[in-house]
Amino acid sequence: MIQPADSKPINYLRIDSSDDMTFLRWLLIPALALMLLTGSRVRELDTQLALPQAPHRIVSLELAWTPAQAHIVRQAWEEQHLTKTAIASIIRDYTFIIGYSLFLALLVFATGSYQVTTTTRVVAGMAVLAGSCDIVENVFMTQFLQGNSINILFISIPAALKFSLLLVVIGLCATRLLIHLVRRVRQSFR
Repeated sequence: MIQPADSKPINYLRIDSSDDMTFLRWLLIPALALMLLTGSRVRELDTQLALPQAPHRIVSLELAWTPAQAHIVRQAWEEQHLTKTAIASIIRDYTFIIGYSLFLALLVFATGSYQVTTTTRVVAGMAVLAGSCDIVENVFMTQFLQGNSINILFISIPAALKFSLLLVVIGLCATRLLIHLVRRVRQSFR
């Protein structure tokens, strides 16, 4: 696309006014609703997966790290006829991935300033990357639960990366919200 010499490139990730920020913050409401609704649907099934061999439910398989531990979890679910429940939970997780990735990416932008910084873009991208890692992990976990021979690291590495990325994203948002709250409190005492 050729632009006139005197025009500036369009920045689609720029918040130009308080109206833009207000709109962005209002988008958080349906995104939060989507995340909570889809998360509760996953949890309905996931709670059934808690066994002594899998005390952390699906996370016990996600972070098994060794073939022996992963096989213990899979065998326990097979013995209790929970393999289909685990796979159904994974299938529902795909909608939750969309929900949490969207909500967290919007939250990163909404907790930032009007000027969208590189940090904001990178951290919002981390929310999307976490969702991508979750998808990779789910694909391999489904294959493993269906009895296919899968290197467990194809499940555990994306899962660990996902949790690490989510920790960074949530940490940044919490820090920004805390700073915003402190500023508001200070302003109220002036």
